[in-house]
Amino acid sequence: MAEIWTMGEALVEIMRTDVNMPLNATDLFRGPFPSGSSAIMASTVARMGHSAGIISGVGKDEFGECILNRLKQDGVDISKVLWTQMVLLPVHLYLTMIKETADFYSIGMKHLQQRQKCRM
Repeated sequence: MAEIWTMGEALVEIMRTDVNMPLNATDLFRGPFPSGSSAIMASTVARMGHSAGIISGVGKDEFGECILNRLKQDGVDISKVLWTQMVLLPVHLYLTMIKETADFYSIGMKHLQQRQKCRM
């Protein structure tokens, strides 16, 4: 049993490779990066040598797998993470503009799937 537990969201971040590149311009993205305050805290605690666990839920998809792989790699107990098709994993898109602040958009997977279907 882990000595430190956290409970909360796990998500992925995808960001532009260049500053000042809006979403409507064709260019490259970096990611996905496992993220979410609870997941970051659990990973940090585990990398500092303490036993840590997380109580959360992730989608049974590539993004959920990305998060679980990172948490396991860092030594986090993921036995209390629900891995299911019922969870819509948030995806955060970060855009860094010249004003030196990061704008972000939170998009649920269901929304992305609907948008993808419209493009086909």
